[in-house]
Amino acid sequence: MNDLTQKTGFLISGVEADDLPEQIVNAFNQVYCDDFADAFMGVNHALNTEIRGWQTQQNWAKGGLLTPWMLAIVYFPLNYAALKGMVLPDDWKTNVCAERAYHVIGPLMPLMIEEKAYATHLNFHPKLGHYWLQPLVQNMARYSDNQAAFAAWNDVVEFRKIVRAQKQAEEAANAEQAENPQTAEQKEQQEAISRRAVLSKWFKQEH
Repeated sequence: MNDLTQKTGFLISGVEADDLPEQIVNAFNQVYCDDFADAFMGVNHALNTEIRGWQTQQNWAKGGLLTPWMLAIVYFPLNYAALKGMVLPDDWKTNVCAERAYHVIGPLMPLMIEEKAYATHLNFHPKLGHYWLQPLVQNMARYSDNQAAFAAWNDVVEFRKIVRAQKQAEEAANAEQAENPQTAEQKEQQEAISRRAVLSKWFKQEH
């Protein structure tokens, strides 16, 4: 148990951020062997444990974690500064977690990274320490392989980007109209002129 664990209850892996994906895959492969290899329900045995999109962001490392039983984003603190005074629940301190079985999803404990809030759950693995998990998909049965699972989630991400872009465009247009009240009136006038032009052309064609 290191000094950080003694002070806060957190156990942060001593490996470098670039080496963490391999450590995570190895740890979750062991979880699969221990807890899910013989499962008949809720586990897709055609899928393999894999990390994609690994990156570091303001004292945190994160990536998409695929396992036979879930697809999630995992967040790992890289240093003391990442914790920013967070305190673990008593029943999730290191000495308690180390003695109990693996939890797929722990208690809700949101993160704030670069002024953005993430709806995450606290989790623990003896070889990884405490980490945070954002569940994406928990019904993996529909996917034939890893590529299909990640592709399906990428489609969801792209859809969300489109919706977000449309919302931002609408908000920008509303803000412009608020600053320039004549804009909406001018737009209506232009539309009226266009309608008259179309009707005029149509009547000419008819006669």
